[in-house]
Order: sequence, then structure tokens, then C-alpha cells
Amino acid sequence: MANDVENQEINIAKNDENVVSGYINLIKQNYALIEKRSIFESLNILKACNKGRIFFCYWENLLSGPASELSNFFYKEGYNAFLLDSDQEILKDRINSSSDDDVFVFFTRYGNSTRLDQFIEKIGELGRKIIYVSGKVASNDITQYLSSVHTLIVDNPDRAIYKGHISHSVPFNYFNDLLMYHYLNTEE
Repeated sequence: MANDVENQEINIAKNDENVVSGYINLIKQNYALIEKRSIFESLNILKACNKGRIFFCYWENLLSGPASELSNFFYKEGYNAFLLDSDQEILKDRINSSSDDDVFVFFTRYGNSTRLDQFIEKIGELGRKIIYVSGKVASNDITQYLSSVHTLIVDNPDRAIYKGHISHSVPFNYFNDLLMYHYLNTEE
């Protein structure tokens, strides 16, 4: 019985190592993919928004945590930060009442939807800044309206390395942490 308990503890420790390895692998892939130039483009857009509002919009509910965290960070830094979801009426209202100094930040795991594309097109036609953080490459229809684009790897492409589940928000949390780190540690 003692041997069974010891073997069970070894298996649990190995499982924990596998989860850690999966997280590290996904973060390393995003580290290699995320363009530092784009991070600084986004930072400059957000820092220039001192007289306007920043609307952080999560398109899928599973991204409410990362969007909320980034919104709260910029609110604590003194910005007019607002958290939005994909509610059509509220988005229409915010877009219609937006000003030239406002910035919209969209978080989406799945990329483009017709509705999201329509909102981005409307915001872009008004000349507002748009930061796009997605698990898919932005469609050609909307790229002309995007001020800064971040495409993340949201799934582990190699199931042979890691067969478990990793939270879908991990790449977005990593992106947030990079953005906040550079915000706090970059000289003006």
C-alpha cells in the first residue's frame, strides 16, 4: 500500500510538470510570435489617449478576465477605461458617442465575425484608433482600420508534447503582462 501511495505521488508530480510544460510551451510560442514593435505601437496609442476613453471589449466571454484585468490596470493608471462585452446595442452607443481621442481594444479568440467586422469598420470610418488582439489573423476587410494588430497562438499545435487542457485565456494574459510590463518600465 505504501508503494502505491508513493507511485501515485510520483504520477501526480509528473502530471504537474506536464501542465507547467504545456504553459511554458504556449508562452514561448507567443514570445516568438508577438512583435515587440506592435507592443510599442499599442503602448503609444494607449498613452496618447490621456484625454479620451479606452474601451476594452471582449468578444467571447472566456476573455472577460484578461480584458477586465487590462481595463482595471489602465483605470488605476489614471485613464478613462471602460470594459465592454459584445452587446450590440451598447457597442453601437459607445461608437456613436465616441470622440477622436477614444481608443477601442478588441479581444477575440476566434478572430473575425461579420458583426465584429462591421463594428470595426464603423469605428475605423470615424477615424478612431483600434487595437486588435486575436487568436486568428485579421481579415483583409478590416486591416485597413486597425491601428495595431496582435495575433496570438491560442492552442498548442503539438498534441504529442502536451495532451492536457490549457486555459484559453493564457495567451491573452501573457500579452497583457507584456504590455503592462513595458508600460511600467519604458522610459518616455
